[in-house]
Amino acid sequence: MAEQAIYGINPNIGAQAEAVAGNQAAIFTATDRKLIEELGGEMNHNRTFIDVLKNKPLNTKVENEQSTVKPDIDIKELEGRVREHKQMLKHSVHHVPEERVEITNTPPDSYEEQKKETVEPSKSDKVKIDTHKKTVAIVKELNLDPSKIIDKFKLEQDQLLNLVSRIKDLHLKRLLTEDQKEFEAVSARIIRETTSAGREEAKNWLIGQLNKLAKDAAEYKLKLEKSMQAVDYSQKREEIIKWLEKTAAKLS
Repeated sequence: MAEQAIYGINPNIGAQAEAVAGNQAAIFTATDRKLIEELGGEMNHNRTFIDVLKNKPLNTKVENEQSTVKPDIDIKELEGRVREHKQMLKHSVHHVPEERVEITNTPPDSYEEQKKETVEPSKSDKVKIDTHKKTVAIVKELNLDPSKIIDKFKLEQDQLLNLVSRIKDLHLKRLLTEDQKEFEAVSARIIRETTSAGREEAKNWLIGQLNKLAKDAAEYKLKLEKSMQAVDYSQKREEIIKWLEKTAAKLS
């Protein structure tokens, strides 16, 4: 029978390792046995792993829990680095230090939002805003687009309001007249006063918008006269209808 090899063992053998070694009938040298007897008593080959667990815990007792390993960085050096880092954060432009922090038990949902400071417009600004609103309202009544026509004039807000108010009155007069010459005269006046206050580069565009306004007026009067003529025929009204038809066709 071949002789079984003998291997050295770790002298710091624990209870668990001892049970495994005993259960496998390990062969130790004289030196191993001596160390084992000094650390854990005489080796008993008849004990099993379960027998060892009944008497000894799996975790070995550490006689000295205080480590003797020194850290790579000295504690004082590390504390110095921390102080230096805090100093850098304090003077950084991205960090605003708080002198005092108040801690409350108020839940986040009940926090009041910071009120935005609103600058009240001056009296003159309020007048300009009110004037602009009135101007826009009148332009819309004339069935024109305020966003396209208001910036075509070289007038101040109050002057522009006076102009559109005057054009509105003239347009109403044109709607009420039954005389062709008066209708044409009022239309010419509207174009003259408007273009004289408008920018030079917008003159042709303004004339086109005003002709469209005159055409709408002629067509509106024409429908009204025809409706009245169907109810109560009149020769005078028939003449009005004829020149309104010619005027609407010419403006088209």
